[in-house]
Amino acid sequence: MGGLIEAAQPPAIWAGPECAHLTVGAWACDQLALTGHDRRDGDIDRLADLAVTAVRYPVVWGRGGGRGDGTDWAWAEDRLERLEAAGVAPIVGLLHHGSGPAGEDPLDPGWPDRFGAFAGEVARRFPHVTAFLPVNEPLTTARFGGLYGWWPPYARDPAAFGALLLAHCRAIAAAARAIRAERPGAAIIVNEDVGRTIGSPGCRAVARRHNERRWLGFDLLTGRVDAAHPAWRPLATPANLRALDELRLDPVDPDVLGVDHYVTSDRYLDNRLARFPAWTHAVEGTLRYADVELVRVGGREAAGFDAAIADTWSRYGLPVALTEVQLAGEPEDQVSWWLEAVASAGAAAAAGIPVRAVTAWAVFGAYDWASVLRDPSGAYEAGCYDVSIDGPPAPTVLAGVVRASAAGAAAAAGTGWWRRPDRVLYRPDAWRLSRSSGPAGGSRPSSGRSPAGPHRVRGAGAGTSRGGTRTRFRGSA
Repeated sequence: MGGLIEAAQPPAIWAGPECAHLTVGAWACDQLALTGHDRRDGDIDRLADLAVTAVRYPVVWGRGGGRGDGTDWAWAEDRLERLEAAGVAPIVGLLHHGSGPAGEDPLDPGWPDRFGAFAGEVARRFPHVTAFLPVNEPLTTARFGGLYGWWPPYARDPAAFGALLLAHCRAIAAAARAIRAERPGAAIIVNEDVGRTIGSPGCRAVARRHNERRWLGFDLLTGRVDAAHPAWRPLATPANLRALDELRLDPVDPDVLGVDHYVTSDRYLDNRLARFPAWTHAVEGTLRYADVELVRVGGREAAGFDAAIADTWSRYGLPVALTEVQLAGEPEDQVSWWLEAVASAGAAAAAGIPVRAVTAWAVFGAYDWASVLRDPSGAYEAGCYDVSIDGPPAPTVLAGVVRASAAGAAAAAGTGWWRRPDRVLYRPDAWRLSRSSGPAGGSRPSSGRSPAGPHRVRGAGAGTSRGGTRTRFRGSA
C-alpha cells in the first residue's frame, strides 16, 4: 500500500474534482465536462498548488471513449501522468453514481463482473496507482435510484433498493479482487455518508431503522450481513441469496472507510406534522412524519464530523478518511466548515483513531446538485476554484486555507451558520410559543435566500413524494 494511506499526524490533506457521470431523465450529466476540468490541462497544476498529497481522481468506466468499453484511455493516461509528474498521488475512482458504458444495467447479473474486469484493466494499465475507490457512495446511489425514484431505474421500492445496493457492493468486491490480483497490496477505499438520525418519541422506531440502514453498504462489504443482521430478512429474497453469500463469505475488507459528511447529513424526524411545513412531510409505511435537517431544529445540534468519525471507527475498527468535505455558500462559512473537519480529524487522530486524511471536495465546483441533478438549470457552487468567471479558474479564499492546512498551519474555525442561533428554523417542542414567529415556527425565511441553499436531496422513504424529501444540503444558511 505504500505510504499513501499510512498513519500521519496530523492527517494528510487530499482533494478531488466532482466527477458524477450518469444519465438522469433526458440529461446526460458529466460534471467533468460541466466544470471544464476535462478540457484544462492546467488544472493538474492547480491541484498541485493546493499542496495536497493525493487526489481522488476519476478514470470513469464508459466516459468519453465511444468505442470498446467507452472509456477514454488516452485522457486517463495523460492526466495520471501529469499527476505523477506533479508529485500528487492519485486515488483512482472508477464509477461515480453512474452505471458504465451505454447499455449497461446494474441489475444485469453480469454487471458486477464486467465492472471488475474494467477495474483490473485500469490496474494493469497504470502500475504506479496504488489506491482505488471503486464505486462512489453505493448506498446513496441505491437510495436515489431504488427508493426515491430520482435516478435510474427510477424505482420507489425497497426490493429495488436492495437489488441495486447488492449490485454495487458486488461490483466493488469484483473490482477489489481484480485490482489486488494485478497489484497485491493496493489500497481499496469505500466511502459513504453515515449521518445520524434522531426522532421525536413517535418516530423513534423509524429513526432506529434509518440509523441501521446508514451502515448497510459497509456491513455488506465487510461480511457482516448474515441471518442475525437486521437487514437479512428484507434482503434475503431468493434472487439475492447468492449475492449475500458471496459478500458474506468473501468480504472486501476495505483498507480505509471514507466518510462523506455534509452540514445536514444528520436528520430529525417528527410525526407532529402541523409543526412543520408541508414540503418537509414524508411517508414511510403507515407513518407520516416531517424529515428536516437536524441542524435547523431548536434545542438540537448536529453531531458533526466528530460523531461521523467516532461512529465509523467504533463499529468497524478500520482506518477512516473524510473523503468529501464541502459546503456551498458564503466564503467564510466554507472556510469554517473545512476547518471544523480538519480539527475533528486531528483530534480523533490524537485520541488514537487512525484518521488518514481530510479531502477538499469538488475543487473546481459542481453544477446542479441543488436539484440532485434532476434539473439541469446551470446552478453552480464553487470549491477551491471558481470556474464560473471568464478566464482561467480563480482560486477562492478556501484554496488558501486548504493549502495552509496541507502545510500544517493551525487555524481556528469561525462560527459557521450551523453554530449560530439564527440557524434554527423549527422549534417543534415550543411550537405553541413560536408558531407565529417566522422561520423558527416552520415558515420559509424572509432573508431573500433559500432555507439551506444548494443541496443534495435525500428521500425519506419508499414512495416519498418530492414534498417529503430527505435532504443532504451542500448549502448556506
